[in-house]
Amino acid sequence: MKRSKLRATAAALALALGASPLLAYALGLWERYWVLVTNLGDEPAYVALAVLLYTLASPDLGFRALLALAVGGWVSVALKNALKLPRPPRELWKVEASGYGFPSGHAQTSASFWSAVALEARDACVALLGAVVVALVSYSRVELGVHYPRDVVGGVALGLLSALAALSYARLSRRLGSAGRALALALAGSLAALAYAAQGDIMLVRTGGVIAGSAAHPLLERRLPRNPSAGRRLLSAAVALAAAFLITRAAGSAHPLLQFLAYAAAVAAAMSAPAACGLLRKPGKSI
Repeated sequence: MKRSKLRATAAALALALGASPLLAYALGLWERYWVLVTNLGDEPAYVALAVLLYTLASPDLGFRALLALAVGGWVSVALKNALKLPRPPRELWKVEASGYGFPSGHAQTSASFWSAVALEARDACVALLGAVVVALVSYSRVELGVHYPRDVVGGVALGLLSALAALSYARLSRRLGSAGRALALALAGSLAALAYAAQGDIMLVRTGGVIAGSAAHPLLERRLPRNPSAGRRLLSAAVALAAAFLITRAAGSAHPLLQFLAYAAAVAAAMSAPAACGLLRKPGKSI
């Protein structure tokens, strides 16, 4: 799809989403609408979307989006456990929620992803779409009674900072070379996972594993096929998602060390899919 069409699509989606609360109110679907909207901030969906970006659109964009999600997710969990700020009274909840209140994980996740995409794309239409999604997700958490306004404001700020951190890493680490960048990510992920010893939250281990596994990107970026066919992109996307899903599901409730290794392996496998699918192609033929 040409850039002009992508920009037009992003603008149309932004306008449609921006008008959707008015339509929901007019149809008497106000509460159901916000229950649906809040799902736009679910972390697993954004991780899958980052993998799709990596395999279908741009490995660099997918890598930075995934790194922003992992960094933001780790900091969010660490802050929740450290500050222990409460959510609103349970009788106000319209959906189920778990954990402490500040910062909002849904707001952080959506802001991390869309900030990373907007910073990379440098396009007003894409930025507008991201801003609308983040605003809707953030408001949904307050409307559904599971967060205070301070929680979503903190989540959005954290999401933006995590995207900036991912972009800064990409720029500042160029002098390190492929091996140096990979080692930095592996060490950062390992250190992040060690916070489990202090807080006992398995999400710290998993997000640390994602950061460590993303070390595969600097090592693979020169081996990724240039301008792959649509068929090969779809094949690599399917392989990446399947590998990540199967590996993380197999880890389940295993020992924290095994979960760290599993999440690192899942991300590394997903990032290896485009190169691996390229090797499957026979000389002179394209998928």
